[in-house]
Amino acid sequence: MRIHSVKRGFRFFSIMAPAVIRSFFRISPIWVQLYITRRCNLDCRYCCVKDNSKKELNTEEFKRIIDRLHYLGCRFVSFFGGEPTLRKDLCELISYASKKNMITMLSTNGTLIDRKMMEDLGKSRIDMINISVDSIMKYDFSKKDISKQETILDLLLEGRKRFGYELMCALVLTPKNLKAVPDTVKHIHSKGLSIAVTLPVRDNYSPKKQDEACLFRTEKEKKELFKTVEKIIEMKKQRYRLVDPIEYYENIPRFIEDPDMDWYCASGEYMFSVDCDGKFLLCTGAVPEKMSIFDIDRDYHIKIKKKRDAMFRTCKKRCFGSCAYSTSYFIKHPLSFLKGMI
Repeated sequence: MRIHSVKRGFRFFSIMAPAVIRSFFRISPIWVQLYITRRCNLDCRYCCVKDNSKKELNTEEFKRIIDRLHYLGCRFVSFFGGEPTLRKDLCELISYASKKNMITMLSTNGTLIDRKMMEDLGKSRIDMINISVDSIMKYDFSKKDISKQETILDLLLEGRKRFGYELMCALVLTPKNLKAVPDTVKHIHSKGLSIAVTLPVRDNYSPKKQDEACLFRTEKEKKELFKTVEKIIEMKKQRYRLVDPIEYYENIPRFIEDPDMDWYCASGEYMFSVDCDGKFLLCTGAVPEKMSIFDIDRDYHIKIKKKRDAMFRTCKKRCFGSCAYSTSYFIKHPLSFLKGMI
């Protein structure tokens, strides 16, 4: 395991350090979320990305997109859904990106992963697997509590020993799982895994509407959230494996109380998304642009600046997702980012 960790750390650093340094001189997409499907086998109530009717590109078309992302400067591609493991060509696409010397990550609910898929993912040279675990107790807002994920986590831990990929978890905060969050973090930590704890991203356009009960609307819900965030901050200080910077958690109460809070968002600059039909997305929660990924070039950030600025004046009041905040934080604090990789 130690040898795997050293090799993985060297690979991350050798690929990402030049990309980060290059970004000092020219804006380029350090990280891209590639939606290979919007289909999903679950129906989590806080989710706003599921769309079973959306057109999907085929394998060769997605390979062309990966080529385009590499040309634009992207060196970290995350395979998103929906549920990406529904695609039979998932491992083929991961392998293709890996051979182009790109860091690859899979974000999954994990429910479709069996031993064969674990083997296939390992052989594809996947770098990171991010699996959703929303609670240590039974949880009605999603079917991703520990009772349903434990066996899958153990299987992926076995795969980590054999293939050396990184394994982490993601938890979305809602009023229904707050009390279980500290114990969930402790459980994940006890397995030697990292975890990202984030607010739900607000829906902007998806035909699948979020359940408003997943959001923090009442004063009582906000008060309970702030108590939980204080516990998360304390756990972060105690070296629990919480992947986001402590500033993210410290700013959650500020954002909830004042959605007009000003914070830098790197979406549309150093990170963006590509939808399953090839359309360019300024970020995960944005309305798809009329242009495809092939319509943008290395000066994309200049050409879309006015549109990006106009969109963020509205969407930053609705969204405080950790992926956007943390990417933006590390852009401003690159030494922290590189230190984390080491």
